[in-house]
Amino acid sequence: DRQLFTGRGHVVVRRGTDMLSADFLTIRVDTQDARAVGNVRLERGSQIWTGEELTYNFKTQEGDFGQFNAQLPPWFVEAASSHRTGTNEFFLEQASATTCTNAPGHTHYHVSCRSAQLMEHSIRGRHATIYIGRVPILWLPVWRIDFGGSETDWDLVPGYSGDMGFFLLTTYKYPVYQDWLGGETHVDFRSARGVGLGQDLLWSDPSPSR
Repeated sequence: DRQLFTGRGHVVVRRGTDMLSADFLTIRVDTQDARAVGNVRLERGSQIWTGEELTYNFKTQEGDFGQFNAQLPPWFVEAASSHRTGTNEFFLEQASATTCTNAPGHTHYHVSCRSAQLMEHSIRGRHATIYIGRVPILWLPVWRIDFGGSETDWDLVPGYSGDMGFFLLTTYKYPVYQDWLGGETHVDFRSARGVGLGQDLLWSDPSPSR
């Protein structure tokens, strides 16, 4: 009568491409609201969220994730806490992001943000610090990435070579005047060579083609 199901143990609920599993889970059939506690794992297509507690609606695909780790290919994102502020929009506290596949705490590089706004296809952080291992190398007031490899204002290229050692190449792109004059600022870190700075000015002919 209450349209409420409760499960304990390894509980798995599937709806379409969504799969939610947890140690304890309750779900209302009529509203499709679910609450999961303990070893929570939510899979939405290629995105995977893990944490200890989650409230989620299968119909709207919205929820509050609390402390979590997420795979948002090609990025891995984690946060100390999260709060939903709109449809597919979350406010994160003490968030970090990386494309390194090592376990947390052992990544070759990551970006740590005091706070961040997570949207369906992007994340925008404030007071961001870029780390090589555990060593901070660059602070940025604002930092943004787009999931799925689309074009962004920031490009990050981590890697390793015999000449440069571990490296992180960063590029910030921005318009200077209309759409025909732009700039790129480079801040690169190489463990074998140190920090390098560079500046590019990009120009294209603004006159109409003949």
